[in-house]
Formats: sequence, C-alpha cells, structure tokens
Amino acid sequence: MNKEIEAKYDKLYESYLENYDCDILKRKDFFNILTKYSEDLPKDYELESYDTEYYSFEEWLITDIIQCNCDDAYIYISGDRIEIDDINDISEKDFNYIVKFCNKYNLDIVNIDDREDE
Repeated sequence: MNKEIEAKYDKLYESYLENYDCDILKRKDFFNILTKYSEDLPKDYELESYDTEYYSFEEWLITDIIQCNCDDAYIYISGDRIEIDDINDISEKDFNYIVKFCNKYNLDIVNIDDREDE
C-alpha cells in the first residue's frame, strides 16, 4: 500500500473510531476491509455515523458503496446476502451495477426474480 492510500485510510480510520459505537476493528482489519473494496470505493469516501447494533462495518461499507453508485436503489444487508427493496422501482443501470457488484464479491441477492414479472 502506498503512503498516499495509507494516509487516506488512516484518516478514515480516525473517523471510524469517532463514529463507531461498538465492535471496533483493529487498524489492520479495517484496512483489509477497505482494501478489499478499494476498486469500488467512491473517490472521496467519508465515513458517517453507523448503527452498529445491527450492521458490521463491512455491511455498512457495502451499503455505502452501492448507494453511492446507484441513483435509486434501496438495499438491506444480512451477512453475505443483499436484499433489494422494491426491485421493480430501480433503474436497469442500478440493477446491473448491483448484480455485477454482488457477483464480484460473491454476495447473494434476494428478490431478484421479481424483475422478471414485468
């Protein structure tokens, strides 16, 4: 990892420590998760407050990435499964992005068959 990326990740880690209520990840684990999704992270990604009672950092990160790359997709995450809310209301572009993202990271998609009813 180059110095520039490490500095960016350190800044995100500081924000993470401020915003996260529980289940604090060690710096190395935090960096590993960011590195895993680095190709898909928005360029100026900033951490926001997280509801850690229900979601892990990785689940929140996946949600952020998808929301930042889609115009109108609402998703819920449970472990390695992504559930799309009102799948018939999202654009084909967003739908295709989610499918590509899930295939890349080996995530299951729930409610995907609803789209065939159109």
